[in-house]
Amino acid sequence: ARWCWFGVGTADAVPVGPDERLPREFPYPAVLKPGDGAGSLSTRFVPAWDAGVVPQADRMRLEQYAPGTPASVSALCGPAGPTVLRGCRQIVSQDGHFLYLGGEFPLTRLEADRADQLASRTLAVLPSTTGYVGIDMVLGPDSSGVDDRVLEINPRLTTSYVGLRRLARSNLAEAMLLACCGDRCSLCFRAGGVQFHADGRVQVDSEAHVER
Repeated sequence: ARWCWFGVGTADAVPVGPDERLPREFPYPAVLKPGDGAGSLSTRFVPAWDAGVVPQADRMRLEQYAPGTPASVSALCGPAGPTVLRGCRQIVSQDGHFLYLGGEFPLTRLEADRADQLASRTLAVLPSTTGYVGIDMVLGPDSSGVDDRVLEINPRLTTSYVGLRRLARSNLAEAMLLACCGDRCSLCFRAGGVQFHADGRVQVDSEAHVER
């Protein structure tokens, strides 16, 4: 409820313990994922209630499926407040397991504005935070943003850092340290597009235009 008060949409979810059957009354379609994981490993799409689906791992989470564009926004946090960085589109497999394959910059102008606003509202709800934070979200099909949902908050460097580092005109790691010390950091980014892979490889498209 606290997230809703701050205008942060989230997906309905319930915990599912090992060897427990999925709840029949949950709003399907849904996504079954580990309670503590990375890269969408051991994640699967559940189109409808299935009595035969029994998680084998600890701390699974059944989450209502949120259709739309997977996106991520990072921020540098510190005593002076967060600095929201450029958002990217996430690339995930289309086989029902949502395996994380990487991402690409830039988002469209409208997507970027929606992602920035949702990230800023999310950061406002968090307690005092220091360091690099990544916010995973889905930008829903309604252009007003009413269907946008935050899925995860990662209190660590995320893979999108490699793309941001390539686009940044200044030292991104130095900016992160300045933010941690309470100094305001000013960052600007190059025009162009970047695609990065889950293994850290980066491809630069100098012809793409960044709309922000």
